Amino acid sequence: MNGDNNTTNPFNDAENNVNPIDTNYSNDMDENSSFSYNTSDLTNFDNVEQSVDYINGMDPQDEKEIKAPKNNIAKKIPIIILIIILIIVLIVLLKGLMSPEEPLDNDQGTQTEETSPENLIDQRYSIEPTNLANGNIMVDINNKNKISIDAEVAIEFVDANGQTVKNETTTIKNIPPKSHYYSTITVAPELRGLQYRVNSILSVNKFKDYYVDKVVVVNKTEEEENLLVELKNDSISTIDTLEVYAIFYDENNKVIGLEKNSVKKVAADNSVSIKVNYPKDQEYKSISFSKYEIGINTAYSYRKN
Repeated sequence: MNGDNNTTNPFNDAENNVNPIDTNYSNDMDENSSFSYNTSDLTNFDNVEQSVDYINGMDPQDEKEIKAPKNNIAKKIPIIILIIILIIVLIVLLKGLMSPEEPLDNDQGTQTEETSPENLIDQRYSIEPTNLANGNIMVDINNKNKISIDAEVAIEFVDANGQTVKNETTTIKNIPPKSHYYSTITVAPELRGLQYRVNSILSVNKFKDYYVDKVVVVNKTEEEENLLVELKNDSISTIDTLEVYAIFYDENNKVIGLEKNSVKKVAADNSVSIKVNYPKDQEYKSISFSKYEIGINTAYSYRKN
C-alpha cells in the first residue's frame, strides 16, 4: 500500500481536539490515503454490545443491577395489593362488630338507663293519646325508626293536685318500622275523667319480618253488626299474623272509637276476610258514627333463621 507520510489521519487530528465527526476530514484526506483497523474487534459481539452500552452512557453491569430491583418490585406488587385488600376487609369487619344495632332516634330528649333497657337506645317515636266514647284511651304510636319496636305504655292518672292516683300499664308488641300502630288502654271506671300523663319504655323487636306495605285492602262492607274487611297478601311470603284496625269518627271529625281484629297464617297472594266490630259507649251500647278509617296495624312473619 502506497501512502504519503504527510497524509492527514483523522484519528491523529481527533487527539488534537478536532471534532472526530467533522465532515471536513473527508476533504483533507488524499484520495490515495488509507488507514487500517482490526477486524477481530467487529467479530467479537460481546465487545460490540459493550461498546454500544458505553456509547449509551451505561455500563452493562450497572444496567443489570438496575433491572434486578425493578423485576423484584414487579413481583411484589400483587402481594402488596393483596395485603391492602385484606387490611380493608379487616377494617370493615371490625367496624361492623363494633357498631351497635341501628339506633332509634328520639324526639323527646336523651334517655336514661332506666328508660332505655337496650343499652341506652336512642328512641325516636311519638305517642298521641285520645279519649274514646267508651271511657278508654286510644294511643297512636308513631314508630319513626327503621326497625320494629315493642312499647310498654303507662298511663299515670293524677288528681287535681298533680298527685299520682294510679298507673295503668299495657305492653304493645310488634310495632312495624316507619309506621303507626293504634292500641287501646283500658281505663277503670273510677279513673275516667281524671287527668293523666303518658310514659313509655321502648325496646327493639327482633326476629320478625314485616309486610304492612304488602297488605292491600281489597273491599270493606258495612254489615249489621260489624264491618267486613277483605285483605290480600301481596307479598311472596306467608304472613303469620295480620292485624287490622278501624278508627271511627263522629260528625265533627272527632275520634269516638277504635276496634281491631287479627287473623293468622295468610298465604302469599291469598285473600282473607276479617270482621271488625262497631264502636260502643261506656254502657256497651252501639253508637252512631259518621265515617271510619281502615288500616293495617301490623303484618309479620317469624324469621326462619
